[in-house]
Amino acid sequence: MTVGTATVQQGQGQGPQQENQPEEDPAGKEPASIPAIIGAFVFVGIGLGIDYLLWRNKATTSVIHPEDTTTVFAVTVVLAAGVERLIEPFTRWVGRAKDHVANRTVLIWGLATAVATVASAVSGFYLLHSIAGANWNGIPVWADALITGLIVGSGTKPVHDLITRAQGN
Repeated sequence: MTVGTATVQQGQGQGPQQENQPEEDPAGKEPASIPAIIGAFVFVGIGLGIDYLLWRNKATTSVIHPEDTTTVFAVTVVLAAGVERLIEPFTRWVGRAKDHVANRTVLIWGLATAVATVASAVSGFYLLHSIAGANWNGIPVWADALITGLIVGSGTKPVHDLITRAQGN
């Protein structure tokens, strides 16, 4: 018995015998290293620290409260596109070797999350506060900036792919 291949027997109306080769398993690639993961969280921590200092020194702007959730979604996508365009020139210096794709990915995620966290604090766009309404004070805005940064920072890769495809057409 062979695992990972399929044999098609020749029968009436079918072509010659074929063997389908298994596709490369992306899960089999080497995961990110511990230093890369720590580095990514150091980036996130720096972004959170800047965000907290801005909040503590009252250097943040007032909270933006869009009128509907479609606007919240649109602002989130625009913020992700802005962060992606801002960090893209710096990504060439992060993990050049193809052997370290996972390390590069996790480091760029950390950088994107840090930049998005600071951008959230500076702009006054806090995702949970925007969705919940003007009178909601469930968590401090510095924590909401981190949550917004995590969501936006995680969305920069799909936005990058979308922009690349749009530019190719």
